[in-house]
Amino acid sequence: MSDHKVTVTFVPPDAATWSFSPRKIPVKNSSTITLVAANGSAWKFVRPNDLPSTFTWKLEGNGSKLVITDPNKPPAGEYSFTVTVAATDNKSYTSPLTGVVLDADVPPVIINDGSSK
Repeated sequence: MSDHKVTVTFVPPDAATWSFSPRKIPVKNSSTITLVAANGSAWKFVRPNDLPSTFTWKLEGNGSKLVITDPNKPPAGEYSFTVTVAATDNKSYTSPLTGVVLDADVPPVIINDGSSK
């Protein structure tokens, strides 16, 4: 199983401050992708949105981590999703929509190119 870490930065309520590093994650076999709130974040993860059904997820660290798992090798292709967080101002915020990943300020994409390496 491959383990990947994505650091997520967001300063509520400014939607322009969403940042995911790295944004593209190569998935060639079963994988765990852990999204981690950047140090000092004034929010907690609530859930991923539009995650393909082959993936499961859970929250850890009182919402400071969102762990996404696919116990099997997913079919070839790109899988994108958004995340919803809850800020200390008692409001929820959702990261920008994904789609074709060309911009550095969009949520991560899980990629499987179909190879078995």
